[in-house]
Amino acid sequence: MTKVLQTDGKPDTMDKKYGRKDTEENDIKENDIEENDIEENDTGENNTGEKTMEPRTLIDIMRTTGKLKDMTRHSWTAAGRRESVAEHTYQMMIMAYFIQDEFPEADMKKVMEMCLFHDMGEAFTGDIPAFEKKPEHEAIEKQQVQNWICSLPEGYREKVAALFNEMEALETLESRIYKALDKLEVVIQHNEADLSTWLPLEYTLNLEYGDLYMQFSRFMKEVRRLAKEDSEEKIRRERPEDIQLHYTEKGHGKPLILLHGNGESSDYFQYQIPYFSRKYRVIAIDTRGHGKSPRGTAPFTISQFADDLYDFMKLHRIEKAHILGFSDGGNIALIFALRHPEMVDRLILNGANLCPSGVKLRAQIPIVLEYYVTALPAHWQKKTRKRRAFLKLMVKEPHISPKELGKLQVPVLVIAGTRDMIRGRHTRRIAKCLPMAQLRILLGDHFIARRSPDRFNRTVAAFLSGKPE
Repeated sequence: MTKVLQTDGKPDTMDKKYGRKDTEENDIKENDIEENDIEENDTGENNTGEKTMEPRTLIDIMRTTGKLKDMTRHSWTAAGRRESVAEHTYQMMIMAYFIQDEFPEADMKKVMEMCLFHDMGEAFTGDIPAFEKKPEHEAIEKQQVQNWICSLPEGYREKVAALFNEMEALETLESRIYKALDKLEVVIQHNEADLSTWLPLEYTLNLEYGDLYMQFSRFMKEVRRLAKEDSEEKIRRERPEDIQLHYTEKGHGKPLILLHGNGESSDYFQYQIPYFSRKYRVIAIDTRGHGKSPRGTAPFTISQFADDLYDFMKLHRIEKAHILGFSDGGNIALIFALRHPEMVDRLILNGANLCPSGVKLRAQIPIVLEYYVTALPAHWQKKTRKRRAFLKLMVKEPHISPKELGKLQVPVLVIAGTRDMIRGRHTRRIAKCLPMAQLRILLGDHFIARRSPDRFNRTVAAFLSGKPE
């Protein structure tokens, strides 16, 4: 969005104040002017002294704004062609019209005006997707819009400049409504397009895009939630199987699947694989985008990882297995078990959490800070974007309701360290909510499986065998 600070028609000498008239003009009240008193003269002004729209100027404006019909966006229509900027604008105005009753206190005429002009800069620069736009692009677009506003007749110049300033500030209800509609139209239109037009990063982006701008309104949040559901359903329905998960397998017997934590790989279980493979068929999986497993095109979420586990078990004809999940792997295992309890024999949750607030502040604060600090460079730095995807899993996920746990009729071992990064009361709550759970707290930190493997392995082995430790 472009902030405009100039009004007198000269880009380098623009006044920073808008909407002010001379004292004599302010004394003229609307009710004092009869319709017949406002007559055009040959100077291009009406008899109030205000500049009027010249026919040639109107044609010039239409020639410029008409470019928005030819400028295409990184978005496709249901018919398979690129969406134009003008069509994006039109859809936003349609939404604005139909939500008037939801915001009776808002000036919806102004909202529609904001929708009308918000992408004017793209008439000059073309559309640059949000995930590719850099500060230098925004600076160029800003200057182009400033120059265009300078060419408008004085009265319109001030009004349009004021709109841009208000949109930039995002302090008024009207500006927040417009911004929410801008983001919603993008998501809704992506859902209408064929999945083959999506970039890999959009499988995740479409699930979160614009969330921040919906928080001011329950109605907007609900529309965004439903659009996210539509995105998830579209992905499930239309995407082909995009990856094969890498895994390490050792031993024979009943399957025991090991799921590692955030940013790690199956190598984390270096002390568990040889130990448990003496009795079980141990399968240590690299989660999507971790270790040697490819990222693929599906969303990078805990929910998707649980779906990947389901696909993996079906592919390898594993009807039922013990599952041991560490940290985010525990979260994946828990979500999987809630969805497919018939496929889980016994479940081990090591250092799992139901929500981000289950993590101690001293561990969570650095993660949250890094996540938000890397927001801007992640737009153009691939390595930073990958790192931020891992951080997001810890900042935004999971969201498992304690009430859901009461439905899980599967034996569960909840295990954590005395100095775990997961809050102790949070771990105890998980165990309490699970009907068939046992709780074990071992001396150590979050990484007890690696740092205290003997005690950890004995505790898990006793649980798997159904015997007291």
